[in-house]
Amino acid sequence: MTDVDGVQTIELPSGRAFHVGRSRWDGPLDAEELAYCRANGIEVGYDPAQVGWVVMTNDGDEHARPPEEPDVHAEVERAATELALQVAGATRGGGAFDVVPAIRAVETRLLADLDLHLADRLHWLLTHRVMTAVDGAGTPPAPGSADDVSFRAWDESDVQLHRALLDDEQVWEHLPDAYPTPYTDETSLALIAVSNARAGHDVVAVAIDGAVVGQCLLRIEPERAGPTAGEVAYWLGSAFWGQGMMGRVLPRFVGRCFELHDVDILHAWIRPDNAASLRVAERVGFRRDPFVREEELARATGRAGFERWALHRPRESV
Repeated sequence: MTDVDGVQTIELPSGRAFHVGRSRWDGPLDAEELAYCRANGIEVGYDPAQVGWVVMTNDGDEHARPPEEPDVHAEVERAATELALQVAGATRGGGAFDVVPAIRAVETRLLADLDLHLADRLHWLLTHRVMTAVDGAGTPPAPGSADDVSFRAWDESDVQLHRALLDDEQVWEHLPDAYPTPYTDETSLALIAVSNARAGHDVVAVAIDGAVVGQCLLRIEPERAGPTAGEVAYWLGSAFWGQGMMGRVLPRFVGRCFELHDVDILHAWIRPDNAASLRVAERVGFRRDPFVREEELARATGRAGFERWALHRPRESV
């Protein structure tokens, strides 16, 4: 084991370097890293928001994240204000303003060399200010009544039901983490316990006509300067695919997130080949979120191969 700048690093059997003191927010462990942690007494836990096993650090969400740089923050604020004014002016004049290349230009100039997590937070500040200046931007369609849809917390008594839904390789093909095999009752019990035990996220079983069919979750990201973002994730048991269920569920869950939690932006990581999930997200109001460092962020958080979509709180509620 070596110690470089206070960070303990070991060499795994494959020859890769592994930072033992990594933050839980650096993304899920891969199979080799997880095996090392378990063999060497490093505490790990399953994070349903990241859909994977993570190192359980005890020093809070700011672990391994440098403080924000006030000068860059101020520059992004100024750029956001200028772009918002241009968007508003074009809209009032009956014209259009393509915000994506303008946002990318600002991010390329200001965010390319920052800490990745800080750059992402400043991306949210920039895009939220601009997108909420666009008429209708971020306004989800009315969710409708959907009286047959309900949400409730998972309970230990749900272990067999939970396992029946998740012990399915087809479901995990659309999730960022690998299918945890062998999948046991203990796996489901651990996931249920984690979903109910931690602050900062809202994990609920989804029921239609009283029968549980899947799960929705919201993970609220650590509060920093600027708007508050939360990640939304959802899945259905494969027996319920192709029946239009998530099209009824997701609008209700999005409304719940905005109503019960102080979030300005909801975002979701979706595989581009998951056509059904993309259709549902788009109908609810999510739009592609082309962060200039999206691929880097996806790799760092265990979401390589996924695209990020975002929904901003309706302007009248900002």
